[in-house]
Amino acid sequence: MLRPKFLQRSCYKIMFFLGIIDFACIFFNSIVCGYLSITGDLFCTNPIIIYLVGCISTGLWAGGCATCLLLGLNRCLALVDPTLARNIFGGNKTCIWLILPTIYGIVFILFTSPLLFTSRFYAMFFNPNIRIPGFNDSEEESRYQFGAKIDNLHF
Repeated sequence: MLRPKFLQRSCYKIMFFLGIIDFACIFFNSIVCGYLSITGDLFCTNPIIIYLVGCISTGLWAGGCATCLLLGLNRCLALVDPTLARNIFGGNKTCIWLILPTIYGIVFILFTSPLLFTSRFYAMFFNPNIRIPGFNDSEEESRYQFGAKIDNLHF
């Protein structure tokens, strides 16, 4: 994909950018979260790392989604009106278009609530204390256990 004959096409520039985002997502969502699973870290034991990983992975997810939309727009436009596609995405204009998903991802990193990793379920949640007794957000949540209402269970 890095050969000059490919990088002349806007779709390859967008796909290369998306590949960089995907590699970063794999690092944070697989390697770092795998390490946190092995060490058994919870948000209480390592809040700074878990918060930063959550912010960055949420921003990368948003930036990746926006880049996919940009790639879809690029490909649809190339099918419908190739001349218009060349006018909009031709030359270095693609790099300018890639600023939009980058800004979108940065906004997610800085201004949204991140998903936080918990080794209890080996996953990321908005509430890192999910299903830990005494840490329920509401009375309604405490009545549920893994989707089944405790009131309706007959033993």
